[in-house]
Amino acid sequence: MLHIRNKMFTNGNTMASQKHGIVVCLPTTPRPTCPDDNSPLTLLNADFKLLARITANRIRPLINDLIHPSQHCGVQEINILGAISAVRDTIPHAELTNTPA
Repeated sequence: MLHIRNKMFTNGNTMASQKHGIVVCLPTTPRPTCPDDNSPLTLLNADFKLLARITANRIRPLINDLIHPSQHCGVQEINILGAISAVRDTIPHAELTNTPA
C-alpha cells in the first residue's frame, strides 16, 4: 500500500484501475421513467478507498490549520447552515458598501 501511495502522490502515477470506476444508476423513485429518476453512484477499487480513508484520518487533526476559516466543507464541526448564513450576510454587506463579492 505504501508503494501504491508513493506512486500516486509523489510521481503522479496511478494504475489504470484507479482511474476508472463503475457507474451504477440507482432509482430514486419506485418506477423510474426518465434519467432524472436515477441517482448515479461510482464504485471505485478498494485500494483507492482505503488510501483515501487513511489520508483523511491522518489529516483530520490538522484540518483546522490547513483549511481557511471560511471553508465549510470537510470540517466536522461546521455544517451547511453556516455557509448559508455567510452568504446571506455577505450579499447585503456587498450591496450596502457597493463592493464586489
